[in-house]
Amino acid sequence: MTNRLAIVQNQLVMVGSGGPLPLLQGQRVINTGSATGLVLVQAQDVIETLGTLQNPQQTDTSDININVFCSGLANNANAQQGNTASVGGTAGTVSNPIGMDASASRKIAVGWSYTPGGSVSWNAGTWVVKLEISTANGNCTWTDCFICRTNSSNVNQATIGSATGINQGLGSTGVKTSPSISGAAQTPNAGDKVWIILAFSNTQGTIQTFNYKSSQVISSPFTA
Repeated sequence: MTNRLAIVQNQLVMVGSGGPLPLLQGQRVINTGSATGLVLVQAQDVIETLGTLQNPQQTDTSDININVFCSGLANNANAQQGNTASVGGTAGTVSNPIGMDASASRKIAVGWSYTPGGSVSWNAGTWVVKLEISTANGNCTWTDCFICRTNSSNVNQATIGSATGINQGLGSTGVKTSPSISGAAQTPNAGDKVWIILAFSNTQGTIQTFNYKSSQVISSPFTA
C-alpha cells in the first residue's frame, strides 16, 4: 500500500505505517476543494501553513498619547502611564507608580501602543494581556482591558476586543493575567495602531498607589 497522509482529529496520519504526527506550530486545518496526495476526511480537510504570530513585548519606551479610546470610560486624572509594545522589543524594567484617584471606579490608567508593520495581517482571534505588579496595594483592582484600533494620530477607529469584570486585586506582587479576549479582524489604514488600555478601581477615599513594570509579552492573533 502506498503511504499517504490523512488528517484525523487535527493530526497528520501516515496511512499504511506509523502513528499520528501532530500538526506543526503555525499550522491549522482548513477546508478546500481538493488536494493531491492527501486522503481527504471530515469535509475535505487539508493543512494551510500560517504566518508567524506577532506577539508584542511591553517596553519602557513612553507613549504620552494614552487615552480612553474605545473604552467609554474616564481617564484616571491623578496619573496615567502609556508605553509602547513591539515585536522583538526589550522588556521594561522600570517600576512605574500609578496613583489611582480617590474612590476611582473603572478608570483608565495604564496602556501600551503597538504599531504593526505593513505586512501584518490583523486577524480575528484571541488576545491575552499580562500586567506585572511590582508594588502591591490591596485597595486597588484591575477591572477592565480594552483593545482598540486607532489611526496614526491616536484617534479611535474601532474596538478590537474587550474584557470587563476582570476584578483582579492588586494586593500581591507578580504577574496578573487577563481572561482570553476575543478580537475581531480589522482592515487597517496605513499607520493604524493598536492601543491596549487597562482600567482600575480604588476602594478608598484617598489616592492609592501601586507600581507595575512594562515587562510582559502580549499574546495576539496577528500574523506576518
